[in-house]
Amino acid sequence: MNENMSIKDKIVQTIQAEFTARYGDGKRKEVVRSMQKYKSLPITDASKENEVGFVLQEVFLVSKLKELPNGEVIPVYEVFGENGAKILETQDDGLMKFDREIFEEMIKDKIAAIQASGYDVASITLDGKIESFFEMINGKVIAINKEQKARLDKGADKEALRERIDGETANPELDEPEEKEPEKEQEKKQKEQDERKIAEQVSQELGFTIHQMTKIDDPIFRMNNPQTRGADLYVALTHDDQVKFITMEDGVPKEAEGFQNSGRASGRTTKVINDLDMLDDNEINTYGEIYPTGHDNMRYTIEKGQYGDIKLVEQIRYDGTKMSKTDAWISREVQSDHTNYLDINREGAENSDNITARTFNQASQNTDANKYGHSNNQGGLSEVGQAMKDKPTNTNMESLAADTNNRYDAAKKMVVDVAYKQGYSLDPDADPDTSKLLDKRVRDMVDNMNGPFTEDTANAVLMEIQMEQRTKDSQKQAQDEQEKQDKEDEQGRSRLEEEYQRKMGKR
Repeated sequence: MNENMSIKDKIVQTIQAEFTARYGDGKRKEVVRSMQKYKSLPITDASKENEVGFVLQEVFLVSKLKELPNGEVIPVYEVFGENGAKILETQDDGLMKFDREIFEEMIKDKIAAIQASGYDVASITLDGKIESFFEMINGKVIAINKEQKARLDKGADKEALRERIDGETANPELDEPEEKEPEKEQEKKQKEQDERKIAEQVSQELGFTIHQMTKIDDPIFRMNNPQTRGADLYVALTHDDQVKFITMEDGVPKEAEGFQNSGRASGRTTKVINDLDMLDDNEINTYGEIYPTGHDNMRYTIEKGQYGDIKLVEQIRYDGTKMSKTDAWISREVQSDHTNYLDINREGAENSDNITARTFNQASQNTDANKYGHSNNQGGLSEVGQAMKDKPTNTNMESLAADTNNRYDAAKKMVVDVAYKQGYSLDPDADPDTSKLLDKRVRDMVDNMNGPFTEDTANAVLMEIQMEQRTKDSQKQAQDEQEKQDKEDEQGRSRLEEEYQRKMGKR
């Protein structure tokens, strides 16, 4: 893992690797809702005298939704330490489970020390078994014990029980200046209420019935549709699968200006999410269509989300040869209130290294957004469209940059990431020789490729580096053995010389 990565980036990479291992190219059954850092996070709650709850310090709590085989959707949680390693996670039955290695390294000695001081640790044994649950109560993720969990599951007046349990348990301490969880929950509830209210108003005043809607929060979309700037904007899918853009003016819903020809088309496309997301598992079905009046090569459509929500998809027409109808559009997810936490594009729309933004920003004159990118035909819509056509595309947008230096950096990062997935440490900063070899091989490959740098290419580069390192290790081992042998031979000759001189001295 790249040591220069932030802790959050390391955690995101770990989660994404787990998703790949669990689901491969199939449909993900989990979605990340939030990630929050805590100064202190209780993971068990005392229920007896002379018993203490166990508290973790300086950790990150990841909140997820998971779909079970029977279709039920449940909340699950994971806790990561400051080094980015997972400490524990909740199981499908809600019980927490420690990572075995982390427990042996970090947790076991702390429990033993608490016991040595005369206290019992609530709900944790020295063999790592933990009987504790996370529960969202009053906007806080708090730890509850088996008795409290049983009361919640069986109780009739759950709200009263939740209030009582909240008063019984220790509060987590959020790390500042992060936004407080209660405020997040309140904001989420308020957004849901606003959407329901607007949907009702739209039905009454505009005459079409809303199936789902979400608020748009995407700077690239605003650049492509400048008439929407400065106004709250929602996208809606009607019950008959038409796409509508809605603005609110003085509390009155109106259809947004600058869009036309809303229809009920359906299709399938490969969706770009952000620069780092791999494209090979991003095929989606789309529903409905609507066209911006300012761009005759663009349209917007809808992806129906995993849990009944909708996501807006921005599409640019690609006129490459021998394209199927499925691949006629280059697509990206527009950020909205329904965008998954892991999928948010955090690079900034004005960042020159944000290849997704540069490619899809049709209001810009940069080369990425032009049809052919640079003069070498790298980057831009032409190459992105070709990559989408040549599935599977186990690559990402960074490898499709028009700027060659961006490609070098993306390729090197992909080799390091592929090495990490294989449990192999490849740290260019720690080994200058490896860094030089990695840089040379990547540059040679990128300079002579007509397409994107993929994970397959990265794996080939990694194998070359490993072979080179093994050769160097073998040569060093042979050199060490030869030096050892030479030293032993020299020592032997010295002993013979000494013996000869001793014998000669006796004559």
